Amino acid sequence: MPELIFANTDYFLSGAWETALAMGKTSPILIDPKWEGTSLHSQLQTSLHKLPSAEDGHFWMATSGSTGTIKLVEKSLAELRAEVDFWIDASALAWKLSEIDRFFVSVPLCHLYGLLWGYLIPKTLGKPIFLHAFRDPKDGLPSEKSKHDLLVSIPYLIDRNLQEKQNLPQKILSSGAKFPVPLAKRIREMGHYSVQEIYGSTETGAMGVRDPLFEARFYLLASVEPKSKWIDGQSILQVKSPFISKRAFKDSGDHWIAESLLDENGFYETGDAGELNEDQWNLHGRVDRIIKRKGKRVSLDHIENLIQSLDHEMKEIFCASKSVGGEDRVYCFYVGGKMKGSFLETMQAELPKSLLPDEIIEMESLPKLPNGKTDNRALLKSLP
Repeated sequence: MPELIFANTDYFLSGAWETALAMGKTSPILIDPKWEGTSLHSQLQTSLHKLPSAEDGHFWMATSGSTGTIKLVEKSLAELRAEVDFWIDASALAWKLSEIDRFFVSVPLCHLYGLLWGYLIPKTLGKPIFLHAFRDPKDGLPSEKSKHDLLVSIPYLIDRNLQEKQNLPQKILSSGAKFPVPLAKRIREMGHYSVQEIYGSTETGAMGVRDPLFEARFYLLASVEPKSKWIDGQSILQVKSPFISKRAFKDSGDHWIAESLLDENGFYETGDAGELNEDQWNLHGRVDRIIKRKGKRVSLDHIENLIQSLDHEMKEIFCASKSVGGEDRVYCFYVGGKMKGSFLETMQAELPKSLLPDEIIEMESLPKLPNGKTDNRALLKSLP
């Protein structure tokens, strides 16, 4: 039967996760410990008895995306093992994993990226793992880092670490959110870091990789078969891969709705819009973050990236849209930076009218969902 697991570090390091899968008596639902006591936790508790059990050797990963709607993705240990074997044998990264001495991990293991790179891959390689790395300047980590150490992190933590002038490993692996242009520029100017960014999701596992310091496009993995599908004038990426989950469940309130993730040919529709050129993918943004204004299709993610490229002092930015009088208005919420006076004139001169925000709103901080992503609904509710 399904069992809610607040998947902290001890749950994995003690072997409890693998034991539960091997015994097959329960179907673990891995939940971020940050969810405990939140509305997402209460919602799951209320509807847990309605969820069917996962197959033997399978488990659930709970996600809520940027909408706050719970989705349970069914994963199998076999899918994860296939991805672990791929990365250990592949030459897709700029460095060989066999040459990594130590893994410094600052992402939670309850997420797919953390589970793979913070636990399964280093465990398979027999390499030391330092968890919760660089989350506190006084975290007690070894002060000396070798050129063969690897930091497994996400962009906003990497940015914070650099601001705190922490002694980071020279090799950095990032995922979870697209690498911001200003952060890439700052690291590139520092000169001694090597960064690799993995493109993927809980449903797909890894799909591609790039060096965000020098490359805009992702190189799709050799194990991934891509194709694009035109939907409403946009090119949407579809992929077939041994790492992709087969099904997921969404909570409708009354019952869980089963969702087959693959079409009749075994392809998964990512919901990402962009340009596909053989094995390269230029990601424009999520299709649900693309709106139509002034007669053109506009990606809110693209607006954010362009504004950040003009203002390297900006700490955070999030663009949201709201229909007002039948027109989509774009609101730019930001933290830090210099979006005043002459900068606004520069932005108006540099960006097409279709990409200019209707309103720019300075915030002390951006509201977050339990999964760490910006709370779009809370920002829109804050508008007059």
